[in-house]
Amino acid sequence: MIEKEIDGKTHVLVPKDMWERMWAVFDRVDKLGEIK
Repeated sequence: MIEKEIDGKTHVLVPKDMWERMWAVFDRVDKLGEIK
């Protein structure tokens, strides 16, 4: 993860492929009905 300062605030930039992997996991968990 990359931290970047924008307008005096620290923003964490997450690589796109990492986001996609996270969303894929959330999607799978959602389909299993573990998260409502």
